[in-house]
Amino acid sequence: MEEIPSRRHCRHGEAYCLMAYRCTKCGKEEVIWNSRDGVTPFIIGCRWCGGEAQHVRWEADAYAPCHRAAPGKRIFVDMTPEKARLYANRRFDRAKGTPYELPESEREEFIARCLDGRQPGEPDLVVVGEEK
Repeated sequence: MEEIPSRRHCRHGEAYCLMAYRCTKCGKEEVIWNSRDGVTPFIIGCRWCGGEAQHVRWEADAYAPCHRAAPGKRIFVDMTPEKARLYANRRFDRAKGTPYELPESEREEFIARCLDGRQPGEPDLVVVGEEK
């Protein structure tokens, strides 16, 4: 059985909190759960219009260590090295056919630059119930 952390034992104020993000473009709001004791970004991409969604009403962040997000909801998790490499490969591939395309011979160097400086525990935003 997983131990439930007490808020006073958490290192970060937003640990295990439900937090509201509002898009500055379309105005829609989304509540996202931070499933870990780690920091979260102030701005994320809006899931509806691609605009910028900002963390709002910080004082209303709700500590919810036992929360279970429903399928389709986004949550913050720790980024893994494997996932960071996967994302770097996707970025490389998406640049094909654009002015930012690099030759295949530069793929590994590009990926190394993307991974350089990443710290363990950096946030990753995933959708619950989808392949991760």
